[in-house]
Parts: sequence; C-alpha cells; structure tokens
Amino acid sequence: MCSISTDKMPTETEEELPPSSPDPSISQEGTFHSQYKVLKTIGKGSHAKVLLAHHQLTGTPVAVKVLRKNKQWFRPAMTEANIMRKINHPNIVSLLQVIENKTRIYLIMELVEGQQLHQYIRESGHIEEDEARQIFEQILSAVSYCHGKGIVHRDLKVDNIMIDKNKKVKVIDFGLSTETQPGQMLNQHCGAYSFGFPERFLGLLYDGMKNDMWTIGVVLYYMVVGKLPFDSVIIQELQKQVVAGVYPAPCGVSEELENLLSQLLTVNPMYRPTASEVMKHAWFKEHGKGFTVRCEELLPLRPDPEILGAMKCMGFQASVIKYSLIKRKYNEEMATYCFL
Repeated sequence: MCSISTDKMPTETEEELPPSSPDPSISQEGTFHSQYKVLKTIGKGSHAKVLLAHHQLTGTPVAVKVLRKNKQWFRPAMTEANIMRKINHPNIVSLLQVIENKTRIYLIMELVEGQQLHQYIRESGHIEEDEARQIFEQILSAVSYCHGKGIVHRDLKVDNIMIDKNKKVKVIDFGLSTETQPGQMLNQHCGAYSFGFPERFLGLLYDGMKNDMWTIGVVLYYMVVGKLPFDSVIIQELQKQVVAGVYPAPCGVSEELENLLSQLLTVNPMYRPTASEVMKHAWFKEHGKGFTVRCEELLPLRPDPEILGAMKCMGFQASVIKYSLIKRKYNEEMATYCFL
C-alpha cells in the first residue's frame, strides 16, 4: 500500500493532459459497486458505516467509510472527505479514492492491519515505558503533522489508534476533525467523555490543538497504567475530576514521564504544551537520540512504467493516470495505481 506525496510530479505538457471534463473524483450512481465488492460491515456509527470490500480489478482489500449526505450530516461528511484529501503521513490511515453520488460519499481507505490500541492494552494490562515511548512517538508525529496543516482531530482516543504486530501505529477516524487557524477558538464540544478536556466540561470556547494535546495525554496515561486517569461512570463526578485535574499518580514510571503527563494533563490550556514542545521533552531526550521526525511516504517522481503498462492493459489511459497522480484526484486511476 502506498501513500501519495503532496509534492507535485514533473508537469506534463498540454498535449499529454486529458481534455477538460467533470472532476473524475465525483462519480455517478452505481460506480462504487462496479469497482468494489462489499464483503461485510466492520463498523457502524450514527451517520456512517465502515465496510470491508475488495477492489474488483486487483483484488486489494480496502476499508470503505460510507457517509450519508442528508441535510443534517452533509457538512460533516464533506469536511471529513476534504480533510482526508489533504493528509499524507505514515502514521495516519491513507485515503485512496473518493466516490460520490447524490446520497452518499464513499471514502476508500487502506485497510489497516492489527487491532485497536484499546484492545492491545487490555490484553497486556499495561504497556512498559520503553514500548509506550515507541508507540506514543508515532501518535505525536501524526498529531504534529495535522496541527502543522491546521487540522485538529478532536477524537483522539485508544479506539481511534490502530497498532499492528510490528508496533506500527495508524491514527484513524477523522469524522469529528476540523480545520482551524492559529488562535481560533472553537465551540463545538465533541469526542468521548472519558477523554474530555476541562474546557468541555466548563462549557468554554477552546483551542482545538490544545484539546488534542489533552486527549493524547489521557492516551499516554492509559498506555502505561492500564486505566484512564479520569474514569467515573457518573458524568458529574467525571467532570469534577477533570476540572480539578486530579488523577492517581502512575506507579513505576520515570520522573520524565510523570512530568510529561502532568504537562499534557494541565487544566489551564495556556500552559498545556504544543506538539512541537512535547517533541523536545526530556522523556525522549533521556532515552536514545531524542524524538525522531518521520518523513512522509512518497510516490516516485515519475509513475512506474511497469504499473502504467499494466493499467493500460486494463483499459486505462496513460495521460489520465499521470494527470490523476499529479493533481491528486483520488479517483479510480489514482487508487488503482496505488493498489498495484
């Protein structure tokens, strides 16, 4: 499975580009079922469901998020699709294709191997500090990347983080994400209560990036302790715990980790660190070479001739394939190239 670079490939001449036509990422009715065979439903929410399917031409298994375009959910559906088009990071699930009709948007995404971080922690009880650092570094890399693009996730929890057998992490489910400007305050409170931040329970406007930093603090605590720092099933009691910022001290962890947790779980968002500040924390520096910045996965600057040849045999046009990759169209040509 490949990820697509935001870097443009060499520009084609006008003669090589296909004639102007409607956006190929906006497909007609029935197109989804002609390209993909649905195997089963693997997830369901209030306004979306996730299907396991395979690509008819290549047999590649994929995850398909189906978003309904009714009046209530039209804007969130479009927001998620537009945000996923802008993201390309090795620790974030990759979008490969967008198919849209009058009633639904189909987000064709890579099928992430492994299990939810929540399941992984439950099986082991808790995660030792060195392993937690390895996992958290990847989560932080994904969050820092999103924040650098003005994107906040707003639902970072152990259920939305996948981990495979090689400890490779993928952040999933950008259904509550939004784009924000520096200093912009948000008013829509969302996400799981147990990962809720103080501003939410106080009914205050909030900085989306500081929201994400609080929630990954809860994730980190849960990894090394095996329990949530704020875990009352009674909402009023949970609210008191979060607003007070009082949680059981984690046992058997280093002073550096204890300090990092206290910074992330700081009640006053003004004193909560940014992702870039956390990357410089002593917890990373004191163990090895410090935080490792991961590069984006890139497509070759020029499309692979063998893949182009194989796609031509399937009936695709080379000029349309190249154009789709250059412009990141998230259409059938771009998805098929990635599958191959």
